[in-house]
Amino acid sequence: MSGIIGVYSVDGNNIFEELSYGLIALQHRGDRGFGFCVDNQDSDPKNWFLHESGKGLVFYDMVQNNPEKIKELSERKPTVGIGHTLYEKTGGLQPRGTWNIKGYDMMVAMDGVLLGYPARDEVVMRAIVSKSLSEADDFFKAGELIMEEFDGRGPYNVVVNIRDYRDGEYYLIAFRDPKGIKPLCIGSRENKYIIASESKIFQNIDADFVRDVEPGEMIVISKKGMKDRVLVRQDHAHCAFEWVYFASPVSDIEGKNVYLVRKKLGEFLAKRYPDVDTDQVICSPDSGRGVATGFQQALTRRRLQDIIENSRGMKNKKEIIKYLESDLQDAFVPFEEAVEKNPTAPRTFQIEEPILREIASRTKFYFNEHVLKGKKSGAGDDSIVRGSVFKYGMAPKAKRLGAKTFGAIISCPPLSHACVKDPGGKTFAALGLRGSAEEIGKKVAKDLGLDFVLYPTEEDLDKAIGLTDTCKACFNGKYPVKKEFIPEDQLG
Repeated sequence: MSGIIGVYSVDGNNIFEELSYGLIALQHRGDRGFGFCVDNQDSDPKNWFLHESGKGLVFYDMVQNNPEKIKELSERKPTVGIGHTLYEKTGGLQPRGTWNIKGYDMMVAMDGVLLGYPARDEVVMRAIVSKSLSEADDFFKAGELIMEEFDGRGPYNVVVNIRDYRDGEYYLIAFRDPKGIKPLCIGSRENKYIIASESKIFQNIDADFVRDVEPGEMIVISKKGMKDRVLVRQDHAHCAFEWVYFASPVSDIEGKNVYLVRKKLGEFLAKRYPDVDTDQVICSPDSGRGVATGFQQALTRRRLQDIIENSRGMKNKKEIIKYLESDLQDAFVPFEEAVEKNPTAPRTFQIEEPILREIASRTKFYFNEHVLKGKKSGAGDDSIVRGSVFKYGMAPKAKRLGAKTFGAIISCPPLSHACVKDPGGKTFAALGLRGSAEEIGKKVAKDLGLDFVLYPTEEDLDKAIGLTDTCKACFNGKYPVKKEFIPEDQLG
């Protein structure tokens, strides 16, 4: 997962505002660093693009700490640009320098992982894009060559800045892998086109959402406008984990709002586990808030409905009033903001060294003792990967601070396989466990020191998203890539 953006002004107007504000909005998709490039209209042919990158956050590293550079770039009034926020350890800061190939200068940024190559992903992508452009006589034919080369090798979304030697024109090209594993969408503002990983960014720049980029589609934007073509059609495999964790809750992916999907998962969990004993629902900020809210609201509704049904058979008014007075006060399940997240905490599942991961897990979250003490609490969270945060950080703290019970309300099925982007990778809390979601939840809870773990099923996830053609490889081991790139012990 990373974030990418491309902006093009058909009228030749300044796009720097859209590019910079959009890049900041994508920082949640990658906080290891960022990079961007824009056209340099006043330069000689040896320097047609201006390029900047940093290892920090976009706002602090560029906007706050380097305002003169921002001012200089904006005053050049660029008309086309691409940007990238870095997440994957398999990649580096992008885009990286201008590539000069036959007939073109170009810069490339990608979100994704390419399996089966010894070099870094973005280096491979640049090489294949260059090779394909050299061999083809137009961009769409080059796109077909690119997709043929990467067939079955994993997810990729790409934006490319190009200047054509022949006419001196700038182009913005974008394409999405034929399975559409990662999200990519199109927006517009004042005759400017914006290609981005998520629809969230359009709020920052007063742009309108146009549509999702189709799987296997290439977009070519120039002064003549936008041309689009689906080059390869395959079975879709949208990453279900985008709705669970990666994407912003305000974004829409394939027409499905991320927050509402997470909330729906919480509702399904309340129905699946009607007898869960909890006084209050809390959450792990921030991706656990949706499932916690859905669970809390659905559990409250169910308890109220039970009271209504039980009271229907009562004929004596005094009996009904007495019953309501005693039971209504316990029907409402409160949602409490009992957890504070350390704003500097890293993503613990990315830390391979066990000791460092335990340290990070212990310092990631802090509880409000006054909210937790003496209560039976269920904590909403997006997933349990290795389980380190619950095992070393949350469960022992909760018990030490006086929680009666403390359990986990999880918005995705048990993670039992490594991601498609790293099929030979991490171990998981649910690795090798078999049985129903309920049975696996009991085993994981015991191992992590929790009183309960509530998992949804794959069917619940499909219903919440509203799609059945999602990639759920991390839950079932059915990878949407060629088998030759998957270790044998990972095959489902």
